[in-house]
Amino acid sequence: TERRVMTETVRCPVSNQQVPSDKLSLEYNGERFAFCCPHCRARFIEDCELEFIRSTAGVNASGE
Repeated sequence: TERRVMTETVRCPVSNQQVPSDKLSLEYNGERFAFCCPHCRARFIEDCELEFIRSTAGVNASGE
């Protein structure tokens, strides 16, 4: 007999689809995110990079 292991499901933060929690996952700011497809994973990474750039854009070279 074949034994299936149930994997927890979560929502893809980009598409909002249900996905296995270990599918295409990555950790960001101490939290693990899972994605339905490589496109959503790439989009999430791109959005996080843009957020970081925007958050540091107000800091000039002297750190003020």
